[in-house]
Amino acid sequence: MSEPVPHSITGDLARGIRAGLALALAEALATGLDRIPATLTSLLLVFGVILGLVAGAVAALASRSCSRAPSPLAVTLAIAAFLDGGARLSNGPGLSTSWLLLLAALSLATLRAAAPLRPGLPLAFALTATIPGGPLLAVFLPSTTANQLVPCALPLAAALLARTLGRGRAERLGHLGQLALALLVATALAAPARILDPAPRRPDRRPLPDAAQAPPDAPDVVLVLVDTLRVDAAGDAGALARLAREGVRFTTAISTAPWTLPSTGSILTGLLPSEHGATSITHPLPREVETIAERFARAGYRTAAFTGGGFVRPEFGLDDGFEHFDSSVELGFRPFRIHIPLPWRLLKNRYLTSDRLVSWVGEYLGSEGLARAALADWRERDPERPSFLLLHTYEVHDYYLRRPELDGPVGPVPAGHFAGRFSIHPSELQGASAEELHHFERIYRHRARHTADVLDKLLEDLGSDSRRGMIVALTSDHGEGFDAERHRVHHGGRLQEDLLRVPMILRAPGRLPAGAEISQAVSTIDLVPTLLDLAGLDTDGDLPGRSLVPLAQGEPAADEEIWSEERANRRSLLALRRGEWKALREGDRYWAFHIAADPLEDHPLEVPAELAERLAAFSTLFPARTAPSVPLDSGALGHLRNLGYVE
Repeated sequence: MSEPVPHSITGDLARGIRAGLALALAEALATGLDRIPATLTSLLLVFGVILGLVAGAVAALASRSCSRAPSPLAVTLAIAAFLDGGARLSNGPGLSTSWLLLLAALSLATLRAAAPLRPGLPLAFALTATIPGGPLLAVFLPSTTANQLVPCALPLAAALLARTLGRGRAERLGHLGQLALALLVATALAAPARILDPAPRRPDRRPLPDAAQAPPDAPDVVLVLVDTLRVDAAGDAGALARLAREGVRFTTAISTAPWTLPSTGSILTGLLPSEHGATSITHPLPREVETIAERFARAGYRTAAFTGGGFVRPEFGLDDGFEHFDSSVELGFRPFRIHIPLPWRLLKNRYLTSDRLVSWVGEYLGSEGLARAALADWRERDPERPSFLLLHTYEVHDYYLRRPELDGPVGPVPAGHFAGRFSIHPSELQGASAEELHHFERIYRHRARHTADVLDKLLEDLGSDSRRGMIVALTSDHGEGFDAERHRVHHGGRLQEDLLRVPMILRAPGRLPAGAEISQAVSTIDLVPTLLDLAGLDTDGDLPGRSLVPLAQGEPAADEEIWSEERANRRSLLALRRGEWKALREGDRYWAFHIAADPLEDHPLEVPAELAERLAAFSTLFPARTAPSVPLDSGALGHLRNLGYVE
């Protein structure tokens, strides 16, 4: 394998292109042929050709100054190892000089070890396959900076092994690798859904309930959830302005939890988080808990849901009662399982950013994808049956995941450790400056306006195609924090008003007044009994919330007890809102705020005795539902990692 080979520019360029294309093929196979969109496939091929041309040119130039110049394959391995390690190490604040030098040394060692190798095609492919093999190995290593370099040593180890084995045995090993490759390709092409992407590991979905005949005048019902939309970011744009003019706006709507799974579980069941049991990432909604979709399905409604994924996926039990549940509508292509193609990571790397190419590939569709999918399904429905439709978008939530085509008007991130980055883990926002947080808040509010405009057009199209009249409810699961001074950043883990106050608008022509505003505090668990009431269905009094129809119609009502909880990450936070008082409990600690006088909750007060008693009695008033922990499949974990819920 180490015999001198005559060098020529054309020969080295051809061998370099072969090595680059072999790397592109290995990247495609490691990613999953069923997941790579055509645009990204094109980028892989172009990347392989360009890398091969560079490697061939370097090898040809080196041959003029030394007798045993490295092969184009060796140069390809060294460059790819450096780019792969650099892309991985610079995902965070950036590459330090020491790590950059260490990575360069590792790449040069790879070049030297592979320099004499002149393998045949099978072994050449086996060597290039060590580049995408690195991220696969990294899955089994603790997530530390040092361990990010371990996968970068795979090409070096493979080159040294090939030299140790000798030409004959190494080539036979390469043939075995080629056979394994053929089997992998056949598997990927023949059964990608069944074998490479098995069904999520979750309890069996409960069958749809037996349906009654829906009344001929039953209205269509649409429930819209704009994830992470705090009340003061709702503004008066798009769907929000139209709904507010034509319906009732509740200006003090309080969520049951400060993050998506428990709060959305409450919106869809009408139960508090402790009651429905979906309180942590490994505790989805138990299958025995009845959802609003099951109630509508039992009444003869067609039920469908289109969501942005994340926690609003079937794996978390929120699909019960829906005939059709699509949690992929905001993605341009399916999430990668483990390996992300090297060219894609380079394009989204802070040092080689290409907004135009990233937009061209189209990873995210956002609310536009939601609107297209929902409208297409709506127009294919049976108009003789009333419909219950759930629409959910993560577009506002994902303000820290850069979308060049959407966020361009806001401008670039201020110079600093966030500059040029496409992906930021929310935990990093805790250390952001006030200026940086202000920039992210501008993106957040820009997306809120954009989402409102998209939903406005969607609701108009849905309404014009409804023969029954359409009831619409729009709300959010929780808010968001951008207060660097008070260390109130992102969401989850606390129960301040910036996380709990959400928009809530109800539109029901003929049932609710147009343009009304109600300041009395209400809870998001009131939505289930309210929508059932507006649709003429009975709740049997089995829910802790109340119908808001009488309040919206102007009837006086006593202040409601409004509960919020945080049970994740070993926290046990509880908040009780009654009138202008908000009382909180964590373990044996109690404190309170008078919200009207202290809206930012800066000055804790002694808890009124009656509220303290209610807080102490919470577990008796609302017994917690216990459910076994359920492991998540890799697809759900990957999406939650992208959204910033897991490290």
